[in-house]
Amino acid sequence: MSWDYEVELLSFVESVDSDGFPLESQEESIAILANKLPVRSTEFYSASRAGFTIEKTFEVNSIEYSGQEDLRFDGDIYRIRRTYEKDHIIELYCEKKGESHAG
Repeated sequence: MSWDYEVELLSFVESVDSDGFPLESQEESIAILANKLPVRSTEFYSASRAGFTIEKTFEVNSIEYSGQEDLRFDGDIYRIRRTYEKDHIIELYCEKKGESHAG
């Protein structure tokens, strides 16, 4: 495996002010190396039936992934729609944010 791509795993931290009112969420990111995989046709069609589109698939070391729901790649933000873990590698199936086809 070559680990040629850098992705940023994104977390959003919610907090409240001294009066208990919610503050704007803060983005936290962790840059990690990943492999970019082709989107398999079965994954593409399964996602379409569920109302969304898998546009990118990455694999990362599972020790570096902690359940984040979003990632940034090449300046675009993607929602992590599904994961699959095997041994020490986890595959992240991603949809570009703002492009959901769910109705």
